[in-house]
Amino acid sequence: MKITKIAQQKKNKKRFSIYVDDEYRIGISDELLVKYDLKVDDVMPQELLDTILVQEEKINIKNRILRSIQHRIKSTYELEQRFINDGYDQGMIDEVIDDLTNEGILNNDQLTRAYINDHTNINPHGNRHILFELKKKGIPERTILEMLSKRDEKKVAMNYFNRKLNKLCLKDPKDRRKAVNRLLNRGFTSSIVYEIVNERIKTEHDQ
Repeated sequence: MKITKIAQQKKNKKRFSIYVDDEYRIGISDELLVKYDLKVDDVMPQELLDTILVQEEKINIKNRILRSIQHRIKSTYELEQRFINDGYDQGMIDEVIDDLTNEGILNNDQLTRAYINDHTNINPHGNRHILFELKKKGIPERTILEMLSKRDEKKVAMNYFNRKLNKLCLKDPKDRRKAVNRLLNRGFTSSIVYEIVNERIKTEHDQ
């Protein structure tokens, strides 16, 4: 087999169509064109064609991952499951994810810290909620608990109470139930919730 034509694609200037024996065989990126130094009249063994097809698929997966994490940082597990569901080969997916992890582009620890920070300062939630959500993203429980141990959950809950529930009168049973339910629904532990509520009731009585 011999390359008889290499044509730049009209819709994407970074991609090229490769013709072998006057028939279209494959579209490849400029990256692979340079890497394999492909030129017209070069012999194209089937082994080389198969290798390029694999490399092209890996580049496609990589580019899709990079586009995906532009909108929201994702864990390696989330990405793996998404691309498996899209029909990509798991071996290729794992290779690409490993490469991006080694390059520092994917970082589960960084994702975990960012998630905990967001759910501490921007959208406060309790440790129980954070643990549940991060485990769904494939983050090991040990990693999550280690990072959660560095934050003061009661302080987070108190800050949320002061921002969102401060106008409630906790001497009123209805308001008290509302405060308890709001805090529990955000994943704060019951011991912390009732500790805060009881402290606020005491403060109201002292006023």
